[in-house]
Amino acid sequence: MTLFKNPPVKALKATIIVPVKDEALNLTGMLDALRLQVDPFGNAIPHSLYEVLLLANNCTDQSFALAAEYQKKYPLFHLHTAEITLEKHEAHIGTVRRLLMDEAYQRFEVLNNPDGIIISTDGDSRVDSCWLHYIFAEFDSGCDVVGGRIISEYSDSPSRKFHLKDVGYRYLVSHLESYLDPCSFDPWPRHFQCFGPSTAVKCSIYDKAGRLPVLPFLEDENFRKALLRIDARIRRSPNVKVYTSSRESGKVDFGFSIQLNEWTKMNLEGKKMLVEPLGSLIVKFNAKKALRELFTDYRLGKTLNRSRLKILANSLFVEADWLRLRITEARYFGALWEETEMHLTLQKWEERHPVVHIDTAIGHLRDMLNTKQFA
Repeated sequence: MTLFKNPPVKALKATIIVPVKDEALNLTGMLDALRLQVDPFGNAIPHSLYEVLLLANNCTDQSFALAAEYQKKYPLFHLHTAEITLEKHEAHIGTVRRLLMDEAYQRFEVLNNPDGIIISTDGDSRVDSCWLHYIFAEFDSGCDVVGGRIISEYSDSPSRKFHLKDVGYRYLVSHLESYLDPCSFDPWPRHFQCFGPSTAVKCSIYDKAGRLPVLPFLEDENFRKALLRIDARIRRSPNVKVYTSSRESGKVDFGFSIQLNEWTKMNLEGKKMLVEPLGSLIVKFNAKKALRELFTDYRLGKTLNRSRLKILANSLFVEADWLRLRITEARYFGALWEETEMHLTLQKWEERHPVVHIDTAIGHLRDMLNTKQFA
């Protein structure tokens, strides 16, 4: 099924997909931000380099009419619009985002361009003015995927305090990981996000990862995991930014809006945010680095170092034979590490490294990062 009839232009470098459902209030601002992309010096990004595929699904407002009118108003802006009504069982974000990303993929196939970039954003989000410039720059540096920094709009909801603490904790965890297990294609500074409002992926990598899973929620998180399983080079660039809604009335069964709603309830009930402690993170990141070294050596034809393997297995509370078998059977390191982490959960890792209050964890992380004493 082809949703968009107009063919892609030959110079096309990126296709931006936008799933929309009842976003009439946000739509013009979202499209303006995409149309008016510039570089850091204020020079416009040529419209010949990118296009926008907007799919309105099951709308009860004027979203599609507004998009179609916008398309007529700015004919030089390569905006393509379509409307669809899905059956109840498939009328969810996973279906719509998958339809759009597959459509973008097919358009680059027409151009015989496996390096074409598919970029996802959302109808309730507004990209930064230099968003595309920095996405292109990151791909030019050799990555396969670019995750943008997702910044929630200001809200006076009680959930904001919890949200900011969560962001602060995850940022510090990413900083710690960059020291203990540095990554050449995702160096510090970086952030921790790679989700629907701002994810860019090469066509060839999109296909290799099995494409976006058709799930009613968390489709973007599951796609991120699929990318990690094939060792896609993911860059979480602090320069690539998008601003998204802080509304707590969500359109999916689980997502950012639902998480905000849950944090509001936690605040009202006086509940604490509990997270993984510093000690557990240090063990994991050191183990991840050691496991990657063993995996890389084995893939290069070297014999596994039994002494190093045993030390690693002991630190993770797993059997050395189990770990050896996983290393020898694994095709990608990302899949190997995911399986190892799942095994840690089965081994009741949290009983050995109990969760702590987020304020405590943030304090420990800051102290550690300030002193750079990673024991």
